Amino acid sequence: MKLKTAIYIIDSIYGFFIISGLLGIVVCIVTLKEVALVIGILTVITLFFAARFIKVRLINLYLKKCKYPFEFLSVLEQLSLTKDLQINSEFDKSQLETEQFVADNKLTLDIGKSASNYHQPIISFKEKGLFLDSEQYDWTNITEWGFIDSDTSAGRMEITYHKNNPPKKLIIDLNRNYVNRIDLMLLLAHFKAKYG
Repeated sequence: MKLKTAIYIIDSIYGFFIISGLLGIVVCIVTLKEVALVIGILTVITLFFAARFIKVRLINLYLKKCKYPFEFLSVLEQLSLTKDLQINSEFDKSQLETEQFVADNKLTLDIGKSASNYHQPIISFKEKGLFLDSEQYDWTNITEWGFIDSDTSAGRMEITYHKNNPPKKLIIDLNRNYVNRIDLMLLLAHFKAKYG
């Protein structure tokens, strides 16, 4: 199974269970009374535990087969899917080959197109650094990244570039630039680990 596919499956299944559980609580409170209410709420609580158990099992199963465990766990962490898990994240990052990583995960190193110059990408990943609108940001000075809004499915991502004080906040609008959030997180994790 490909890295992106595994991440989408874990994210989707966990989200489905959580939304189902929340809806279940509302339905139980609105429609059930007395003993049926207690049984309904206990069923929903069981659903929450099942969601966590399935998430842990899927992550551990994929980690056993995963060619790129560091990137895998990095993206899951950005999606807040590892908050309640104890995972050994000590992986050898020196074995990472960029061309193989990009090919295996069907990624592209140039993302989006500039409005002023169609042939110039908005975001470009290179060994020297991350290029945003042709401006270079060295990997060693990129310290963290994450979503600005709590909604991780779209919106904007903020990258902290810490070359000067105060650190510069780089903003990438995922919707406007037609950037896939999983692709972006995978590339950031890989390039930071390999060249940062």
